Amino acid sequence: MPKITNQGVVEALVTAYLTNDRNKGEAMREVGYSENYSGNGHCTVMFNRDDVKAEIRRQGIELVKKTGITKEQFAYDLEQVKDLAIQINQPSAAVSAIGVNIRLHGWDQVVGTAADTPDSLSAEELAELRKMAASATKLKLKQG
Repeated sequence: MPKITNQGVVEALVTAYLTNDRNKGEAMREVGYSENYSGNGHCTVMFNRDDVKAEIRRQGIELVKKTGITKEQFAYDLEQVKDLAIQINQPSAAVSAIGVNIRLHGWDQVVGTAADTPDSLSAEELAELRKMAASATKLKLKQG
C-alpha cells in the first residue's frame, strides 16, 4: 500500500480527485506521482485507504454545506434530465443521466463484488436500481 506520512498529501489528492471529474490516475499525477505509478493499479489501492475515503467524505460534506445541493436534490434533477431526454428522443442523454445517477450513488464502485448482490443493497437502493433498469428497458424499446 502506498505510504503517505503527510496528511496534506491526502487532502491535495482528494481535492485533485474531486475537481477533475473523479479521475483517480490524474489526481495522483497532479500531486506528484509518476505516470507509471499512478497507472499501474496503485490508484485502486490508494483510493481504498481509510484516510483517503474519510477525506473524500469530509470534503464532500464541506461541498454540500457550501453549495446547499444535496445528493437527493441532484438525483432528482438527474431524473428530470433523463425524463426530458426520453421525451425529446435523445437516448444517449438519457443513458448518460442514468450513468451519472449510478455513480452518484456509488453503485459503480461495487460491481463485481459481493456488495452488488441484492442482499447487500438496502430496499431503497434496490428499488432505485429497478427503476433505472426499467427506464433503460423502456428506452431500448422506444428506439427499436
